[in-house]
Formats: sequence, structure tokens, C-alpha cells
Amino acid sequence: SKMVSRLIARKWEERERSYMQRGGGSWFWELIGYLTATGWYAVVSGMNSRGFFVDFWEPGTVYPEFDDNGLFRVARVRDMSSASARRRAEAEGWNTTDFPLKRSGNLREYMLFRRTSEGVELDVVIDRALVRTGSLGVSEIPLRVGGVGGIPYSTGSIITSPDPFRANRDVGAVRGQSILATNE
Repeated sequence: SKMVSRLIARKWEERERSYMQRGGGSWFWELIGYLTATGWYAVVSGMNSRGFFVDFWEPGTVYPEFDDNGLFRVARVRDMSSASARRRAEAEGWNTTDFPLKRSGNLREYMLFRRTSEGVELDVVIDRALVRTGSLGVSEIPLRVGGVGGIPYSTGSIITSPDPFRANRDVGAVRGQSILATNE
């Protein structure tokens, strides 16, 4: 147990150092900043071929859907530079055969996690190219997302369309509701 505790402490210090080297502040205080400014959190964590990972996503880019068993489906839609998108796809080992050829400008990344009876599936589309599809090999979506004081929606979902890529993206209309709205 002492060895596991030291491993976790070392990994956390590596995470903090890595985050600051990318031009951010402390990972913890950046997360607290998002919690305070938006009232939402979206923290992804797990283990892959490169080791343990933990990160937080801009809550305004994450569209969760819950059912009686928890997080059922979640979409993430974000823009990134063409160079960053290519580096990410190559680092993840994704299919870059049909990758957009833009040398400059931004590309849009669409991620869709779905919990099925066989486990979690993940599809990733960059611009219009499907770069990843298939099972993650886990039974739960590796993301914790929600409002600080609970989710102020009776359905527990901010998706207002059956298609998460056509979700209501008016995050400004709901920003901060988890702190200011009463839970019903």
C-alpha cells in the first residue's frame, strides 16, 4: 500500500510538471478555475499503452447523456489546429489515411463515447475523416462529468437532440446554473 501511494504521488507530480510545461498553471488550480467559472467539471482518466492519464476537458465542449445506470453516451466537439490534430492522431495510432490535408487553420474533432452491452465504444472524426472506431476495452466511459451542485435538468442531460453532434451548443445560456440554480 505504501508502494502504491508513492506511485500515485509520483504520477501526480509528473502530471503537474507536464501540464505546466504545456503552458498551463497547476492542473488542480486550472480545474478549480473551470469549476468556478462554469459550474461544471469534465475529468477523463484511465490507463493506456503510455501509462496512467488524467485530464480535464473544457465543459462547454462536452455533451453527456445519462440513463438509470449512469453515463450512457457523451460527445465532445472541439476545434484544434491542423498540426495539433495530426500529432494527436499519430500519437494515438489512429487511421490517418483519409486525414484532412489542411496545412494551416483549425480542424474540428468529434468524439462519441457509447456504453453498450459489450462495453464502451469510441468513434473519433476529425473534420470528415473517421480516424478511430471500435471498443475501448472498458465497461464504463472513462469520464466524470456534471455540475458542481448537481445537474439542473430533470433528464440529467444537456443533449437536446437525439444526435449528440447536433446538440444544443448554447452553453452560455446554462453556464453557471449548477452553482446558481436550485436542484429540483
